Amino acid sequence: MYAFLRRQLEEKCISLQLETTPAEPATSMNISPKFLKVLQMSFEVKYMDEDITLAEKRDKIKTIEERMSVLHHNVIDVLTDPKFDDIVTLATAYYNVGLEYVISTDTDDLSVAVLCFSRCVDILKEKMSDRKAILTSIGALNELNSVYEKMNKKTDSELNTALKLYMTYTQEENYPDPIHIASLAGIEEEESNPKIILNTLHHTTLQNLRLQYLIRPIDKHLFVQYLNKELNTRLTDIVSNETKFDEKCLDMALTLFELSKYFLANDRFTEAKNHIAIGDYVIFRVAGEILKMEEKDFLYLHKSLNYAI
Repeated sequence: MYAFLRRQLEEKCISLQLETTPAEPATSMNISPKFLKVLQMSFEVKYMDEDITLAEKRDKIKTIEERMSVLHHNVIDVLTDPKFDDIVTLATAYYNVGLEYVISTDTDDLSVAVLCFSRCVDILKEKMSDRKAILTSIGALNELNSVYEKMNKKTDSELNTALKLYMTYTQEENYPDPIHIASLAGIEEEESNPKIILNTLHHTTLQNLRLQYLIRPIDKHLFVQYLNKELNTRLTDIVSNETKFDEKCLDMALTLFELSKYFLANDRFTEAKNHIAIGDYVIFRVAGEILKMEEKDFLYLHKSLNYAI
């Protein structure tokens, strides 16, 4: 399953890199100065020298947290109609600061991380799937899950929400480019293509769900639904385009076998049997293609030997 998901990510990234349609400039956002300042400060902390420890960053982070707290109070309790661009900016600042606490093993630090990511998600509310918020939303949900695991709080609600957001946002073939907030703060990140960033965040969601699935497959309904859709699309493309069943398809077969565990756990024996049968068929076709290649190689070698004699 891991190999299948990894290959999906790599192929999607290659496809996105070949796209020529330019993204809408992020400067189209209208951010109030105080919110923009906090955003810039949060990125400064995020990209401080790696040798600087969390303890050394404390003073800077404390200043940011105080400013964020005031702005959060204004957004939640004071302003009757806060600008959405300001809300997205504050949410991103909370996300950046939360990342600084994730690496810690201290219980208090992890509690602060939960607070940051929770506020990030809470203030975005039903707007999490907006193109200005989608990257921050999925990132924060992934990190919340990571922190909860460190704190031994087992839950998959954050990952399920992240998966739903991605599925909703990308349901149309030509879905809009997410807005890359970092560019607003003048930050050049290693990856600037917003669709690739979205795809990478989504891959993190899937891999974390995969780990949970291996432990407890019985209740991973949305994850299985998503994988079935991806497998069906992949198999349909291979059959309709008359593509060869090469060794890469073995990843699909293994994933089909893994998914059968979910159906067995839920007493859905017919579907489990179907997944195993399709997996067997894929392996049969791959083996057939390998034998054809070996026969061609043998015939070529045989002709070469006869010619030499």
